[in-house]
Amino acid sequence: MEIIISKNNSQIKLAVYNFEERLRIFHIGVLVLGKEFHFGVKRGVHVCPQRNNGKKFFVLINRLFPRKMEFLRYVDIFIDGIPLSTSLSMEQILNIKTNLEKYRFGPNTYNLFKNNCIDFAYNFLCCIASNGELLNKNNLPNEIRQPWITEPFRKLNKNVIKYLKKKKNVYRLNTQENMIINSI
Repeated sequence: MEIIISKNNSQIKLAVYNFEERLRIFHIGVLVLGKEFHFGVKRGVHVCPQRNNGKKFFVLINRLFPRKMEFLRYVDIFIDGIPLSTSLSMEQILNIKTNLEKYRFGPNTYNLFKNNCIDFAYNFLCCIASNGELLNKNNLPNEIRQPWITEPFRKLNKNVIKYLKKKKNVYRLNTQENMIINSI
């Protein structure tokens, strides 16, 4: 399959912000047509100028502790040696953003393990990229994959939820048995 990129297409990049440099944990946004798209805890999807006009982002850790995030770098994305790009207008991109907010990335839907900035960036890239059908998360830059951080936590979170549901069902059964025994 040959992909032709016209001169009207615009390159898409990852906007990487430093969340915890020592642990190599980054906040990821998407830069397209001079605007950055970010997904966060309270606001859902946020659109801002490049590098957030030099301002630092503030995020809440556990919804309590504020933390500053500084712009780190833009990362080019290549699929089979071709830069990831879009032929969509800003209006079309904003419509996609709105649909993603309705579907999955609305305000207060952020979850570190299941619905985070990395998930948003990947889904957004797939929707806006001209060659997005070729996207494979494993072939993307490390900043968006962060597999050594997100995947173990997702598995742990899934197992914890299973355990808690099982424990809740056991508690429910014990409570029902006690009610039956007490009624005899």
